[in-house]
Amino acid sequence: MSIDIKDQMSIIKLRLVDSLIEKVKQKEKSKIKKITVACIHVFFAFMFPYWANNISILVYMAMRNLSAPVQVIMSYISQIISFLLMLCFYLRFIMRKDLKDIGLGKPYGKGIWIIVAFVLPLTVLVTTMMLAGGQVIKGNMSSIEMQEEIFGTLFMGITAGIIEECAVRGLMMKSLEMVVGKKIAITVSALSFTVIHFSWVAEAEIVSQVLLLVAGVCFSVMMSVIVYATGSVWCGVWIHGIWNMLIIGDVFALKQEVEIWDPCIYTFVMSQKNPLVTGGKFGVEASLVSIISYGIVIFIAVYIIKKQEKAKRNI
Repeated sequence: MSIDIKDQMSIIKLRLVDSLIEKVKQKEKSKIKKITVACIHVFFAFMFPYWANNISILVYMAMRNLSAPVQVIMSYISQIISFLLMLCFYLRFIMRKDLKDIGLGKPYGKGIWIIVAFVLPLTVLVTTMMLAGGQVIKGNMSSIEMQEEIFGTLFMGITAGIIEECAVRGLMMKSLEMVVGKKIAITVSALSFTVIHFSWVAEAEIVSQVLLLVAGVCFSVMMSVIVYATGSVWCGVWIHGIWNMLIIGDVFALKQEVEIWDPCIYTFVMSQKNPLVTGGKFGVEASLVSIISYGIVIFIAVYIIKKQEKAKRNI
C-alpha cells in the first residue's frame, strides 16, 4: 500500500513539473510573440513617415504649375494627412487600438509646456548668439521666395512636430511600453530617433558625431518624459514643432556660413567655430547649450512626474 502511495505522489509531482514547464513555455511563446509584434510596430513607425514624405513629393511635383507658396503648403498638408490616415488605419484594423491608447487623444496643450515650447528655442538662440558672436546677413530673395520660405518654415515645423512625435513617441514608444516597459521603450525610441538623424553627420568629424549622439538621445528622452508628465503626445508635438520653426527654419537661422543650397531670409553667421558652441556639422541643435537646455527640461518633467506619483500615493 505504501508503495502505491509513493508511486501516486511521484506521478503527481511529475504532473506538476510538466504543468510548470508547459506554463513557462507558454509564457516564453507569448513573450516572443509580443516582442515580434512590437518590432512590427517599430518598423511601421519608421515606414509611415517615409511613405508620407514620398507622397508629399509627388503632390509637390503635380502642382508645379501653381505658385511656390501653394506648392509648399499643399505638399506639407498632404504629408500630414497621408501619415495620419496610415496611422489611424493601422491602429484601428491592425493594432485594434484607439488614438488615445498611444497618447494621441484630443489635441491640447498644458500651460507650462506651451511656455517651454517658446522659452527653450529662444534661450538656445540668444545664448548661442552671445557666445558665438557674429553678424546677421539678409538673403537676396524676391518677395515670392520670401513667402515660400515663411510658409515652408511654418508648415515644416507643424509637419515635423506631428509626424515625428506621433511616430516615435506615439506608435513606437507606446507599443514598446506595452511589452518591455517604460524605461526600455524610452531608450529604444531615443536611439531610433538619433539614428534617423545620423545620416547628416555620417561623414563628419568624430566631434560632430558624438555631439549628435548625445544631443539626439537627450532631445528624445526630453520629449519622452514630457509625454509621461502630461499623459499625451500632443504637448511634445507643439514643443517639437515650435523648436523646428525657430531653430532650423529658413526665416532666421544660426549657421557657420551663408548656405547657397539652403538660403534663409536672415542668417546669423557665427564667428565662433568651436563645435561645442556651433553644434558641429549638424548645427545648433547639437551644441552644448542645446544639450544643457534639454537636460533642464528633462529635470522639470521628471520632477513633475515624481510629484504626480507622490500625490497619487497620498490619495
